Amino acid sequence: MGRGLAKRLFALATSIPLLLAGAPVPPSSAADAPPRLSMEGAELRLVAEEPAPDGRLRAALLIDLASGWKTYWRDPGEAGIPPRLDLSKSVNLVSLAAGFPMPHRFGDADGASNGYSQPLAVALTFERPDPSAPATIDLVLSLGLCREICIPASAHLRLDIGAGDAADRRLVAYAFAALPEASTPNAGIASAHLSADGASIEIEALAPDEREHRRADVFVAGPEGWFFGAPKAPRRDGRRLTFAVPVTGKPRSAGDAPPAAVDVVLDLGAETYGASKLGVAPPR
Repeated sequence: MGRGLAKRLFALATSIPLLLAGAPVPPSSAADAPPRLSMEGAELRLVAEEPAPDGRLRAALLIDLASGWKTYWRDPGEAGIPPRLDLSKSVNLVSLAAGFPMPHRFGDADGASNGYSQPLAVALTFERPDPSAPATIDLVLSLGLCREICIPASAHLRLDIGAGDAADRRLVAYAFAALPEASTPNAGIASAHLSADGASIEIEALAPDEREHRRADVFVAGPEGWFFGAPKAPRRDGRRLTFAVPVTGKPRSAGDAPPAAVDVVLDLGAETYGASKLGVAPPR
């Protein structure tokens, strides 16, 4: 997410009452959970659009990081705490997808990490099975918030779905606009396969043109227990880019097999692309 977009996104949010800094989120009944709260290092808020006639609902989790604070992407890298979103207790809503904006890499004494140092929004998509019945988003969230040290944080947020107002609709629209563009046969993520030695996954991508991009990087998130490092500069063949993404951790049960599927995002600077549930082929 660009710095300007982040400023516009959170300028629309109203002020948020503070909890005691550093205190854990107190246990609450579902009815007591607020749609917004603040903790040390970040302010959190749920917003939603009005449900569409086909039953789809778009919403967003806004994470307004305080100056100097960071949080992590789905695969946090060598050091960090991945975010966990539990939406299973939502009422009359089935969670379909949670989309994160493009992360960036940052390092400290503990190693290189993937995440965010500016405000961000997680784009949430739901299906509403019964359009005539009330619906509520119920989110139990855990994430890492870091400044000099990392703080494991948790929150319980709840939002009753109504008509929504214009400001909330703009916030949700910004969240979805910040997502990487879906890959196509002409640009984006093309394929993935395990290397011959099993030490990396090779990601093949197509740039939209043959010009030199100021950035060329990929981030990979796998199933539970799989972790990936940062690739070196890609091999180039015209528009085709090949990244060797190190496998830094995997379940013991995986053996020599690749993960069944991974989620990949491609950062080319001005252009970003994503691919969800991309199948990983065995070594060639």
